[in-house]
Amino acid sequence: MFSHGQDQDFYTNEEAISLSYWHFLAVQHLVINSGTQDTTLSILINRYNNLLELDREHSRKTNNMEKFHFSYGFTPHQHQLTTPAAALKAFASAQLPQTGIANFALRPIQIEDLVDWFDYLQQETVKALMSWDVKSPQDLQQFIQSQWYSPQQNQIKWAITDQSLDRLIGTIGFHSIDLQNESCEVAYDLNPTYWNRGIITQICQQMTAWAHQEMKFQRIAASVMLENHGSRRVLEKSGYNLEGVMRSYRKVRGIHRDYFLFSSLRNIHSAP
Repeated sequence: MFSHGQDQDFYTNEEAISLSYWHFLAVQHLVINSGTQDTTLSILINRYNNLLELDREHSRKTNNMEKFHFSYGFTPHQHQLTTPAAALKAFASAQLPQTGIANFALRPIQIEDLVDWFDYLQQETVKALMSWDVKSPQDLQQFIQSQWYSPQQNQIKWAITDQSLDRLIGTIGFHSIDLQNESCEVAYDLNPTYWNRGIITQICQQMTAWAHQEMKFQRIAASVMLENHGSRRVLEKSGYNLEGVMRSYRKVRGIHRDYFLFSSLRNIHSAP
């Protein structure tokens, strides 16, 4: 760890930004998990963003914006840091439920997970049923970052892991989080190797009940392509009710697709 204000005396600006970023992550983790004040975190955020702006300006002056865009593995709008959103602090401080399945567990997504995640998202059987257009593991890094400090700050995901391998085999989480209206939307994906084993159904049931009971969400929505029969069964078995069809809801790789809209309400949640 280095002292405040001294990193540019010993490192290049690029190295200073990288070190400041990881310093930020370390303190951020302590703040989120201990419930302490955000003062130190705010200082680090300002310091990081100031360093970043210096490098951005230097890149503009030297006509080297391509280097700036890719040298840290992030796009410029993802570089800027903010304090954790209240909604995500609430999620982070709550204890995750057990999956109820031997050898499978939930945990935060780690940088080491991105290659495994990307590999199965690129399989045609998966791509055909999702709207994401993921081109590299770096595209997924934004989803890890947005758990804590992207400007959007309205989504959170966790890794579903096979503990016998200690590897990510799927993810589940919530987006469109609205604390004022006590609503959000569930989203999940799973490596096809683990399909048809009841894994995602069991975990969706547990996470839905947890979001209702522990996080106090009144409404949890879910949207799935009409062709995604497996995901529809997962939601039905998890106590979600079909509300209708959203026509041309999303444009997926150039084609407007219809989606089912499901919801689960806290006062009438009917999962087994």
